Amino acid sequence: MKYLIQACCTALFLTLAFPLHSAIHITGPAPGHEAVKGFEKESTPKRTVGQRLAVKYLQKKAKKQRKKKRTNKRRRADTDEAADKLSTLALIFGAGAWPLVLIPILGTLAFACAITGIVLGAMALSRGGNKLKAILGIVLGGLFLVFATVALIVLFFTLIWVG
Repeated sequence: MKYLIQACCTALFLTLAFPLHSAIHITGPAPGHEAVKGFEKESTPKRTVGQRLAVKYLQKKAKKQRKKKRTNKRRRADTDEAADKLSTLALIFGAGAWPLVLIPILGTLAFACAITGIVLGAMALSRGGNKLKAILGIVLGGLFLVFATVALIVLFFTLIWVG
């Protein structure tokens, strides 16, 4: 809506600054005629002060828009790279929980690794990272938490039943 209002204001400004009669092309003698150069000087209307101001205004506005596009592209590229790194980390942490549980002392860190994979995957999805890697990180971390929780519950009830 904001851009629509700006466009309407710019169009109105240009309409007032460049009246219709300045857009009409005046025809003169045929090319090759000796009076062509003198006719062009006489027939081309000079711009009024309002027209010159309008041209300068539009040039400044176009320059700002070009600069804004360049900075937006840089920001978008930085954001895309960061989101892709997050999705890669989510996949690494989600998948890294599975072999980590097999190491005797470091097995307890597997829970933290799986939770980290889920959180990083969610962050990568919200920031527009690589969807496949982010979803795989979430799924692998979630599956690890589900299987590990079920295994702990079975182990707990087995110990109660036997003991």
